[in-house]
Amino acid sequence: MEKFYPMIVAAVLLCSFLIYKEWKRQNRARLLLRILSIILLVGSLLFLVIPITYQFTRTTNTKKLLLLTKGFENKLSKTERYFTLDSSVLQQVGSKRVKYLPDLPYYLRTHPEVSGLNVFGYGLSSDDLSNLRELSYEFQAAPEPSGFISVSWPNQVPLSSALNVQGVYDNKGNTPIQLLLEGAGSRLDSTTIAASQKTSFSLSTRPQQLGNAIYHLTVKRDDKQLTTEKIPFRTIEVPKMRIMVLASSPDFEFKFLRNWLFEDKYPAYFRTRISKDKFSTEQLNTAAKQAENFHASMFKEFDLIIADDEELAALPPSERATLNSRVSDGMGLLLRISEAKPVSSFGKLFLINAAVDSITTSIVPVITGDANKLKAIPASQPLFVEADPAKVSLVENAKGKILISSKLYGTGKIAATTISSTYSWMLAGASADYAKYWSHIINKTARKIEKKLIWQVKPQFPVTKEQGSIAFQTKTGSVLPKFTINKELRSTQQHPLLPFYWQSFGKMDHPGWNEFKVDDHASEEFFVYKPEDWTTVKLHGRLTENTAFAGCHNKDNTKQVDLTEKVTEEVSKWWFFGLFLISISFLWLEAKLLH
Repeated sequence: MEKFYPMIVAAVLLCSFLIYKEWKRQNRARLLLRILSIILLVGSLLFLVIPITYQFTRTTNTKKLLLLTKGFENKLSKTERYFTLDSSVLQQVGSKRVKYLPDLPYYLRTHPEVSGLNVFGYGLSSDDLSNLRELSYEFQAAPEPSGFISVSWPNQVPLSSALNVQGVYDNKGNTPIQLLLEGAGSRLDSTTIAASQKTSFSLSTRPQQLGNAIYHLTVKRDDKQLTTEKIPFRTIEVPKMRIMVLASSPDFEFKFLRNWLFEDKYPAYFRTRISKDKFSTEQLNTAAKQAENFHASMFKEFDLIIADDEELAALPPSERATLNSRVSDGMGLLLRISEAKPVSSFGKLFLINAAVDSITTSIVPVITGDANKLKAIPASQPLFVEADPAKVSLVENAKGKILISSKLYGTGKIAATTISSTYSWMLAGASADYAKYWSHIINKTARKIEKKLIWQVKPQFPVTKEQGSIAFQTKTGSVLPKFTINKELRSTQQHPLLPFYWQSFGKMDHPGWNEFKVDDHASEEFFVYKPEDWTTVKLHGRLTENTAFAGCHNKDNTKQVDLTEKVTEEVSKWWFFGLFLISISFLWLEAKLLH
């Protein structure tokens, strides 16, 4: 306090001099108000420099830690002691109101009396929550932010296959917003989210370039860009599935399928029945010449058989037995059913409903799980596959009736379709719908091509300078794999129960594309985001995780123990600045009134 004595003396002298000048002034109107204003003016100037403090009593529950995270409501009690793990919260509130904890696990180990946490805001990270299993946990959640709630897309996309970006957007605004999928210098797809709506969305495109690419998901309102997020993915070239087609007679459906398979470079073999014992055969996109005489041993060379139900029924018993064995071993089988009562043993695995409808002259196929409907097919659809809990719907009509259904058969799959006029899309110029439909059916039914390396990066959006992990599987668990990230050797940890499952933990150092390699496998790449990318998705995920955690850990039977302490608080200088402005304004106005 001694250092302020010269300022106090100077303020007293200045105040005395100004009061003396006012006292000597001839016009003595409003003299008392002028003197009071001078005292307030000089006093406020003095207290802008000299801090004025007061004391109050603060109670801290030593059993319960009050923890602030981003998003907390700035209505804090002065009688409570708060803590935080976030330096930005410390800067926002101030060190006198909140104490910074650089390491929560260390603080809990050194303070065994703490038995629970009360967390405000968006909550703690998954790593922090994993250290709180034995503590009670209360969560005062922040309001949900407007924006993306969830989003997903494949990290790797086969060449010419669809890149599907799906998710949920919460538009809390009073006007609609537009979501744009942009890439390769153009707008690829778009959708609109209505005002004050939480709506799922699905955007898709077919990348044509190989290698790494970054598309963008842009949010616009009234042509004004609100935000844009990165969609990184890698287009890869995978071996085309080998397809055999067994047709009971020549028709447009298989003719157009043949042309599409040829243009899309699928290795395919066609056998079409011309008469009772005569067939025509054709081979596409393969160098090896198949035998003109069809035989059952050929089944093992294909990943998918597409056949008419009638043609399968006409196969000799030996060939049907071989086909049955191949499907059980993992091969796919797609049946085209044209009658209400299937005749083949495979077709009888499905129940077909015949609907009499003389009004409807078109069908609108809807791929299950895809919000975007395909274009209508101008044809009646009298047959539908009956729903069954043991089967999976692949395609439905607009009313939810099943057009294509699939079931497991050993390690393979059998699917039945009642659609026989998809060629109408090609005639109408809707080649994109035709390709989307057949790509979906083939990928869902055919034998899965085994990946050489199965891996996964966590979290969904790895961020620079934050903890992350890469998990991968090896064929054997007896040998420690050599694992590198950006050619830097990293340690790995073996799963205690699954010896072929390995993980590597660490911080992600480089934003953008990062390369990792396991043993002699081809190198793979993953994307590391900046902290500001996909903020609302991460916040929604954190809110959900913390709410669920609190629901399982919200009981605290320990007795509250309070610690009382005296706290010194400084009076805000804005009060004195306001008094200074009022005082000097009055003196200026009063002088004008005298003249």
